[in-house]
Amino acid sequence: MENDFKSRAGEFRQIDPMNFYFSVVGACDAPFFARFVFDLMGVEDFDDQRRRSYIAHVTELVLSQLLVEPERARGADGGSES
Repeated sequence: MENDFKSRAGEFRQIDPMNFYFSVVGACDAPFFARFVFDLMGVEDFDDQRRRSYIAHVTELVLSQLLVEPERARGADGGSES
């Protein structure tokens, strides 16, 4: 399946677009629609620090599966580049 020029250029893996869509949307919805789980885990609030940590985590998950060479997207300290 030819998705776009980046895929043909070898920067992105060939992936199913619907699986990608559901994965990203599901990851973005989870913190807002799973408040009852926070209560069960003893988490009082999804504060800014937790939100930033979650954003970094989801970004790393997506890029590590989407990019052919995910290490190129990381900075020298191992984190994602901005």
